[in-house]
Amino acid sequence: MLGFIFTFDISKGQTSIDKRIKLKGDSVLKTWIGRGINRIILKYKEGYHDDNEYRATYKVDFPENNYSDELILYFDKSFKVVDSNFFRTFLDYVLEDRPNDLISKDSAISIAKKSGLCVGDILEISFYRLYHSKLFVWVINADNKKERQKTQLKAKSAVSRRTTLKCRTRIVDAKTGEVVTDS
Repeated sequence: MLGFIFTFDISKGQTSIDKRIKLKGDSVLKTWIGRGINRIILKYKEGYHDDNEYRATYKVDFPENNYSDELILYFDKSFKVVDSNFFRTFLDYVLEDRPNDLISKDSAISIAKKSGLCVGDILEISFYRLYHSKLFVWVINADNKKERQKTQLKAKSAVSRRTTLKCRTRIVDAKTGEVVTDS
């Protein structure tokens, strides 16, 4: 009987810490995002804690851009934010609560095709902020499914390798619509 009560108290304590992590994370995000918070869907995923830090993880959806990302806030023992991927994740127009000034996915695909994207089946389209930059981009990767399958059949159980063609990927600046050169 005593072991049951002890176990119950530990799990209750963990629950209260998780609630505190969520409350602190929610409060920080409301302050940081401001009025733009009504333009996104923010869902708390999980909290984590150890002896030295707390972490709150959220899923953020930006419906106007058909884009989602994971947001992580790191707190010290006194619940002060010590790190976050916030500025990599958040779009400026949301933070500034102004009209969306980014091009659509369809426009990015059209621009990529006009700039010489290989003729083929589009397999992957991504949207993100470039590392160490304020620039958000659409990344369009194209490949020919028939060529890929043919190479895989030829290789059978071995790892199939094909030469990469420069025309298979295009990176398009989501604000200006210009093709970004991959350096």
